[in-house]
Amino acid sequence: MLDTTKLYSPAAHALVGWKRYVARLGLAAGSIVLAWSVGELVLRFQGADPPMLRFRQLDQALAGLPRHQFMQLIENDAELFWRLAPSVRLPENDSPFFGLISNAQSLREDHEIPLQKPKGQIRLLFLGDSCTFGYLVSHRHTFVAQAEALLREKYPSIDVKCINAGVPGYTLFQGWRFLETQGIAYAPDLVVLNFGWNDTGEWDGHSDREVYETTRGREPPRGLRWSRLTRRIWAAVRPSTSSSATDASRPRLRPDEFTALLAEIHATSQRIGADLLLVVGASRGNIVHGKVAHDRATVPLTPLQREQLRFGETLRLGPHAAPGFVDAIQIAVRLAMDRPIDDILFDDVHATPLMNRAIAEEIVRTIGPWLRHRTHG
Repeated sequence: MLDTTKLYSPAAHALVGWKRYVARLGLAAGSIVLAWSVGELVLRFQGADPPMLRFRQLDQALAGLPRHQFMQLIENDAELFWRLAPSVRLPENDSPFFGLISNAQSLREDHEIPLQKPKGQIRLLFLGDSCTFGYLVSHRHTFVAQAEALLREKYPSIDVKCINAGVPGYTLFQGWRFLETQGIAYAPDLVVLNFGWNDTGEWDGHSDREVYETTRGREPPRGLRWSRLTRRIWAAVRPSTSSSATDASRPRLRPDEFTALLAEIHATSQRIGADLLLVVGASRGNIVHGKVAHDRATVPLTPLQREQLRFGETLRLGPHAAPGFVDAIQIAVRLAMDRPIDDILFDDVHATPLMNRAIAEEIVRTIGPWLRHRTHG
């Protein structure tokens, strides 16, 4: 009698072998998934991701300043290096940061700003550093909040909203990235810039753009960014700026880079149908040995102040084609004619409520014709 089992034994053996292979493969895949899940859970239980490069540099740069308090008010941001932590309010007697710090959108606002702009509303988006944020003053005494109050008082029939997106430590580069990634969503009619002090900082021998490009290169593809383990592994095999050549005197932004970014922001503003206004900040260095300079030619200026004034002269705002800038340097100079400098600036660059009020008044005066035209055509 024919033994049929022998006829089918090669196929049977192959099937058994395949089942064993699949079983081993499944066991290996399960082990990988389990190990990956454990690693992911461990990293999540450890808390936040490691600080971005410039987050660490900021921490080091604050030596001798309100480092401990400020570092608790900010958080990592892969696009902006850091941002204000959301929904922060401190006691009014804290110092130097106190009171309202941020809303849930990480803006220095006491309420949420809907992305859907109400019909007829005119929005002014203020991008800047600690001077725009309002270091050492309450959020109500920033020139942003005071400009909104003055605009609403002077033009009660116009719905005007001023949005304070200022963040301490920011350069124009970070302001540009905020506009491109978040600011556009607020549908601003006017973008207001106030930068120039942090841009000249010499941190780690790399520009903000170099750090940004390297940091973005160390991010995994968008679909994998949810996994902290993936981000750690991806970053570990990608080069870091610390491994490339550095120039200790290299500022975060050189004057030519600053100028190029002004043009870039202007182009973006035009693309979204917004206009651009510069607020050129003042410093104690603009007052010569406590004496008042009576014309701009005799006021000592930094290279970035000169560049902003030059660029501002090329901007046109409103139907009368007025230059699109506010010269806070001349405001400080005028105030210093009959007031001590300590009434104008707390330190080298941060404005007192008096100075912020004067800047706000000049903003309102400058944009008045533009606002009326924008509203009524």
